[in-house]
Amino acid sequence: MKNIIVSLSILVSMLLVLPSYASDKTLYYMHGSDLFNPKIADKRAPRYKKIVKNLEKRGFDVIYQRKNSADPEGHALEIANQVNAQIADGVSPNDIIIGGYSYGAIVALLASAQIDNPQVGYALISGCPENPNINVDIDYQAVKGKVFSVFDVEDSKFGSCKEKLSQSDVDVTEVKLESGY
Repeated sequence: MKNIIVSLSILVSMLLVLPSYASDKTLYYMHGSDLFNPKIADKRAPRYKKIVKNLEKRGFDVIYQRKNSADPEGHALEIANQVNAQIADGVSPNDIIIGGYSYGAIVALLASAQIDNPQVGYALISGCPENPNINVDIDYQAVKGKVFSVFDVEDSKFGSCKEKLSQSDVDVTEVKLESGY
């Protein structure tokens, strides 16, 4: 969890240097898969709530939903529909950021292809699967937008997004941590 907090601190710092202020931004934040495990979910859920509260204190309008089961494609479609509705209602795509940790970052990548807008921002913490046991099909070439990615070199499940997104219509900024995950 310490790595998540470090990553989020970096994430918030990067988001705050964007041209407009955090108070003008809508941040969709999705949690990791650890909340699907009933043995640890009740212990970790308050930590995610604290992350959301800290992001709100920074001025973001945070949209956060706790999911009880993994359905990344369904969750991505839900997020994409909400974002596309915001854009249709006149919200600038530059003021929308979709981010998450682990499972949440996968959802953000999947949603990107359905949003199809290069101005939307994405914040991915441990978001590009490396482990073949993570059974999700991400079309990296369909990803569009401004991507900020954080990964730890010792993470055996997730790695760098930069190379995977090299054929996409994205602007990628990436931070590599060496924290000993």
